[in-house]
Amino acid sequence: MRLIMIIFLFGFYVQASPPYIVTGKHKVNNKNGKILDESMLGGNTNFRVNADNYTSPNGINRNISYVLVDSSVHGYGFVVPHTNPLDYVSGIGLVLGYRGWVYEPFTGGGATQSPNNSGFIKAATSPDGITFSVSQDLNRVVIGPGPANIWGPLMGRYPSAVGNEDYPYVTWTEATLYTGSATNNGGRPLYTAEEFGWNTESWYSPAIDLNYGWSQGTDPLTTPGDLWVNCPVFTSDGHLCVTASQWSSSPDTSFPERSVYLMRNSFMLGGLPQYYDDPIELLNINHFLPGGTTSGASMDINAAGTGYAMITAYLADTLVEPRHTYFIRKTEDHGETWNATGLAGTDYYFMPDSVMHRLFFGGDTNSFMHDTILFTIEDDTTQYDTVIIPGAFPLYDHEVRVDSQGRLHIFSTVVVESETDGSIYVSLTGAGLYHLWTDDPSNPSGWNISQIADLSETFEFTDFYDGTGSGNYFNVFPTSAISDESDNVLWVAYHALADTSALGFNWDIFLHKSMDGGITWSEPINITQTSGFQQDETYVHLAPAATDSNCFMVYSQPDYYAEYSPAYPVNWLSDATALAAYQQNIWVATYGSPLIVGIDNQDNIIPDKFSLQQNYPNPFNPITNIRYSLERSGDVKLDLINLQGRTIATYIDQNKQPGDYEFVLDGSGLSNGVYFYRLTQNGISKTRKMVLMK
Repeated sequence: MRLIMIIFLFGFYVQASPPYIVTGKHKVNNKNGKILDESMLGGNTNFRVNADNYTSPNGINRNISYVLVDSSVHGYGFVVPHTNPLDYVSGIGLVLGYRGWVYEPFTGGGATQSPNNSGFIKAATSPDGITFSVSQDLNRVVIGPGPANIWGPLMGRYPSAVGNEDYPYVTWTEATLYTGSATNNGGRPLYTAEEFGWNTESWYSPAIDLNYGWSQGTDPLTTPGDLWVNCPVFTSDGHLCVTASQWSSSPDTSFPERSVYLMRNSFMLGGLPQYYDDPIELLNINHFLPGGTTSGASMDINAAGTGYAMITAYLADTLVEPRHTYFIRKTEDHGETWNATGLAGTDYYFMPDSVMHRLFFGGDTNSFMHDTILFTIEDDTTQYDTVIIPGAFPLYDHEVRVDSQGRLHIFSTVVVESETDGSIYVSLTGAGLYHLWTDDPSNPSGWNISQIADLSETFEFTDFYDGTGSGNYFNVFPTSAISDESDNVLWVAYHALADTSALGFNWDIFLHKSMDGGITWSEPINITQTSGFQQDETYVHLAPAATDSNCFMVYSQPDYYAEYSPAYPVNWLSDATALAAYQQNIWVATYGSPLIVGIDNQDNIIPDKFSLQQNYPNPFNPITNIRYSLERSGDVKLDLINLQGRTIATYIDQNKQPGDYEFVLDGSGLSNGVYFYRLTQNGISKTRKMVLMK
């Protein structure tokens, strides 16, 4: 008999070609960068970051290009679906946020940290999906608490990337403990931006807090102090909105663990969002059953301002809704406010049990799951047991997307609920990946469904051929994209077992495309096709935006063999039962034609005429020099601005003739921190950032 019943786990979890491969051009912005080209390393150091021990992607996939971008100590940065490590901006390019290696000796901040620390946050940008510029140490320096700058603990977790036409951004959670503040895991959501525009390798430092109360360093905090797993969206009205879940109830029980919050900037200062409002509570855990059956949050907001945030959970009032289902909040103003009235007297829209049964068990034309199962003893025709299936169980892995018409799309991993309370069947027919959509979640009858892939065979196994590792139903999730050109074109990718034999056990990346808005899906395209025992590719994430013919993805490739030295073991975490625990190669793949884009931000860096240069030195203590050039005569002002956007000093306010100038700024009377200096003439202003570190 094959009867698989799994006890529910802690819901917000850490989970565990073309005929050529391109390694791309890498511009490493300092000597501590871990470099892909071994010829750049001295001595006998052998940090190979390649796939020599893997089969190259099969030539049948002639519409796919692959780029080996970097490597990492392990792969846990990619293991949850609610993050967006990769983003694509039409006409601009790609931005990737990830946890990566640095090359010894690391001599920056966090002197007690090993250079092998898995918490280094890095970024890679590309105009074409082939050539990448890699920047590291994004979390080397952080602000606060208060205005001070401190060395970062270099414990970045769950990075995401998002961009607009002007700037790319990377967000993450820094696992840090503050005395007098968070007393548990200390999850501190941060971000940085390429402050002079795309592909300028000008990532702003120090990293900036997304959580206003957290950055103030007050005790007690006025906001949740342990926020994790950021899901960012940059809205068309200029707001960087980020959801995160409270991991623990410390330091203040008024912010219970597992509640979901939205951080939304108050205003922009140049390209840098400024956060001076407390996070918005989106989903209060007190409305849901305790016990770890609540997922992290997914969010998306379209250009018109319509958006949704969602979790899966049990409602606390089981008389209203008894089953594990989807709970949804809606915004129609770019995330500023969210619906206060939902279904059945709750704050939320949700999918009632009657709707779930209609969708999954045959109330509609298609039936994806059987509502009655006859179990028999294997190799025997004797009846064993007849089980009535109570319902479908949406797991904790999901993404939401919103198309240009405001239609909500959910991409979700779903298994079969067991008749035994607290258990599920993961390898029965119908267990797999689904697309659910509606024009209006306040109307339960408006929900529709399509099956993307039945993965019951993959879910039957664990990570590895010998049965070790966690259940694959917990490791596999759909990642999605909507075309910028047509709402009818949707893409979904995931990793699944391509070979389940003991000699060829193998994970690959699969891709589906829909051309009718997700009603039907293409047969799976095996993106990687690296057939062979333990030649695996896992944890793929699609950029949320795509085109009708292109989609973009990042995935990790466990390296089971290339131990660099005793100090750099293959499995840094000494956990042989988790795919993500091994060293990883990080690949970006483009499906479709190569991108042709142009980026010109040079006017932002070296203006030809009216210009303001970066102060030097920077950081400074307490003297720094500011050079500027004037094309014509006129009144000139040089102002100093604090992080709150207030002008705190005016150093120059007079008429000047054309020419080159230099001003010496003495910061003796200023406090440590980040400041902006702004040069204005004839109504035109230029602003740059400076850091005072005494």
